[in-house]
Amino acid sequence: MPSLTALSSACFAILLVGACQELPHQPRGHDVQVLSAQQLEQANPSDVAIGPVRLADPGLRVPERELRIAFQRALLQRRYTPLALEAVDQRTIDASYRAGELREDALLEITVERWDMSLWNVSEQIESALLVRMIDARDPDQVLWEGRLTRVLHGYEVNGSQSGEAVVLQGLCDLLAGDLLAALPARKVAAE
Repeated sequence: MPSLTALSSACFAILLVGACQELPHQPRGHDVQVLSAQQLEQANPSDVAIGPVRLADPGLRVPERELRIAFQRALLQRRYTPLALEAVDQRTIDASYRAGELREDALLEITVERWDMSLWNVSEQIESALLVRMIDARDPDQVLWEGRLTRVLHGYEVNGSQSGEAVVLQGLCDLLAGDLLAALPARKVAAE
């Protein structure tokens, strides 16, 4: 009959091995609610203009430029070609801008529904909710893809969180855009 010490050692070893097992890894973008995606594959847009950030509540304090830069980077990872923000901004300042005017295939609309930084100074935490739509530039009523992500961001999720606030904030915007657009199907590139 095994001794109590041997039995407790065996139980401890089993618990230790169980505790070391990783939780199943969720793929990036798994928590994005995809609302529309039917038309994207057929349109297969290449050049994408990123419009100015829209705020659901005009009182939100949102790092708009950092978000747009983050979405530029995320589009590149999905094999889309984002137009230079400066070129888009120059045209959108003029109220006469129409989708397709820059010869883009699609327009990416970013709507910030929630951006709560009330705990930023305490724990570098942001509660966010974004709705992103890719619109056909030839037919602005045609939504090619639409996704929504609600997420709490933490400064420790970004490497170098000991860096200044601007660096951490850009890193969190990159993380948010990357997660959201991970649910966007990558652009199909024709074989040459």
